[in-house]
Amino acid sequence: MDLTPEQQDLVTQFVSISGAEDDRQKVVSLLTVNNWDLNNALSSYFDHGFDVIDRISSSANSGSQDAAVSASGPEILQDPAESHLSHRRTSSSAGPELVNLQSQMFLESFRPKLPKAPRISNHWQLELGIHSSLSEKSSHNPDRRPAVNSWWLVLLLVPRTLLSFLVSIFKFLFVGSSSHFIGRFPSQFDYAKYSENFDFKESIDNKTSEVSPEVVDLSQFNIKSSDFNSVLQSAQTGYSWLLVILVDNRSESQEFCRRLFSSPEFAQLLNKTSGTFKDNQIFVNNVEESPEAYEVGKTYKAKRLPFLCLAANVSNDPSVMASMSTLYKSNVAPDFLSPESINSTIKKLTENLEKLMESYDPQLIAQRFDQQEIEFARQLKKQQDDAYIQSLEKDRLKKMEKDHQQQMEKTMKEMAQKRETFLMSLIRENWFHGVCEGENKVKIAIKLPNGKRLIETVSKTVTLQQLYLYVETRLYEEDKEINSENEKEISLDNEKEINSDPISHNEYFATFPFKFDLIQPYPKKVLDVTGETLGDIPELRSGANLLVEYQEVGDSDASDDASDDDHR
Repeated sequence: MDLTPEQQDLVTQFVSISGAEDDRQKVVSLLTVNNWDLNNALSSYFDHGFDVIDRISSSANSGSQDAAVSASGPEILQDPAESHLSHRRTSSSAGPELVNLQSQMFLESFRPKLPKAPRISNHWQLELGIHSSLSEKSSHNPDRRPAVNSWWLVLLLVPRTLLSFLVSIFKFLFVGSSSHFIGRFPSQFDYAKYSENFDFKESIDNKTSEVSPEVVDLSQFNIKSSDFNSVLQSAQTGYSWLLVILVDNRSESQEFCRRLFSSPEFAQLLNKTSGTFKDNQIFVNNVEESPEAYEVGKTYKAKRLPFLCLAANVSNDPSVMASMSTLYKSNVAPDFLSPESINSTIKKLTENLEKLMESYDPQLIAQRFDQQEIEFARQLKKQQDDAYIQSLEKDRLKKMEKDHQQQMEKTMKEMAQKRETFLMSLIRENWFHGVCEGENKVKIAIKLPNGKRLIETVSKTVTLQQLYLYVETRLYEEDKEINSENEKEISLDNEKEINSDPISHNEYFATFPFKFDLIQPYPKKVLDVTGETLGDIPELRSGANLLVEYQEVGDSDASDDASDDDHR
């Protein structure tokens, strides 16, 4: 088979993509079957390989054998139509070229689409507002009409015989067939009869009490009588059925509505709890009492009343996206509302609704399941996103807490190092002996918590803060057991810090509170850390024996500091 340059390029591309270099003849056959469409041929190859070619060849062989058998038989036993069809099958199967039916799918576009189920306009609200304002004005300014209408003058001038003739012609032409005008959809809404207090359910109950003692239970249906656009939107997004029922004030129309809702077949179909198609919305109202209901009938082109319309979010073509479409309309004629035929009419309408709903309900069920899956996936993704955000927030809080803890530890370490450096500088400079120089001196005996006694002769000018600081240095020496090597090492490590950031006594008193108390035993008195001198305190001006006791609240802190110092 000779190939054109374009076909050779397609074969080369197919081989380079699929890697089927050894089956070049099958590649050509596969491309021929797919009408030389590279994408379809590759899709068919990756799905089924070259099995498509084998199946087509086997079917062609069986077709040619059947044709041979039929041709060898006696022609007298063969019907001419069957002979013609057999000839067509033989010629089509024996032909050298294979046809790709995918190219004929464009014919489906000629299938008529379902009519749309549109939203109603809000013009009726504007007209209702205009009517209300005009009614208020007319109530304040009553219209003064002339006492004699001009039409009466015309009728008085027309002869009686001519008037009777005109009336007879009018009756013959227009009123002769009375059913032609009965139940017609009104050309316009009569706002003069509009009442804001009208309730359709109450009107049906009232009509029921007048016609029949039977009570219609409307609560078993999802009935709405207002806000049609919201009902339509709910049916569209919820993939449920929408049934529109419009009636007027005629007794036949009211009786039809009552019989319809009391029908067991209708209840079995659309009952909201036990119906076969319980996912539904029913919009029902009176077009002569509700301007919205009139707008619904006008939008959906109602011709007669009662009027029924079935709509759903479906499509009659799988290639067309589903939309809110009208599936069924019924303008019930007056002849089918007579007492003898009304039950059969309702039964026939219910059967028609059931057939259509059974046909399109699988689409709605599939769409509802898809919607549930999408909603479930959305909820799952939202939960995952929330969990991820919570995880990020926890990680952020943990990091903040860790950073805060590290900062606190660093600050505490720096403070402990600064305290240690300050105390070492005092010890190294023998600071307290320089402070104690003076003429007026007293002897102070201090007993440490470990039982060791310190006896110092100090000047009366020494303050309690300085005395506390002296005890702090001695306790530090006792805890650390300082020797000359440690002193040298610490002084070398902290020399730069001492020179660069020295700390004063007042800063030390403000930053590092003492964790012990100096107590006078008899009578027991705790000496507060103040700036008073020993000479100004009566208990200490002539000498004293003092005890050192750790504060109860600061015991754990003191032990922590001691463990930190031991670690360093």
